[in-house]
Amino acid sequence: MSNVTVRPMHIRDVRFAASLEGADINEKMLADEVLYNAMSHYFIAERSEERLGYIGVWITDPNAEITHLTVREDRRRQGVGETLINRAISFCKARDVLHLTLEVSVSNAGAIALYEKQGFARIAIRKSYYSNGEDAILMRLKVRNAT
Repeated sequence: MSNVTVRPMHIRDVRFAASLEGADINEKMLADEVLYNAMSHYFIAERSEERLGYIGVWITDPNAEITHLTVREDRRRQGVGETLINRAISFCKARDVLHLTLEVSVSNAGAIALYEKQGFARIAIRKSYYSNGEDAILMRLKVRNAT
């Protein structure tokens, strides 16, 4: 998808981001993350001022974790998720992060393929990780070499 830009999330974006997550996240929790959590960094993907998706990253020195990545259903498989992941990786490189991790549902084949395409490797299974009892795959990307 061409002309997609990624910018830091503003408080005015919280309702949009929370709406993408449904019951998995609420506006207050996300607003607190954006306003008060120094570890958290959220970004919005947009094209022509149309919001397409978002990503959240926690910097937990020397590592980081992707906490959320969601793209509007009607904009999936158009490169938005890849653009957001690339932004997160660049952000982590600029902060000298060693590893970037994430969890993904074992049934989310599209997301798993996207993460593997970006260089993430499967490193563990977290049994019954999600509230519905589904397992999660823990994935990790080496962002920089240890010194």
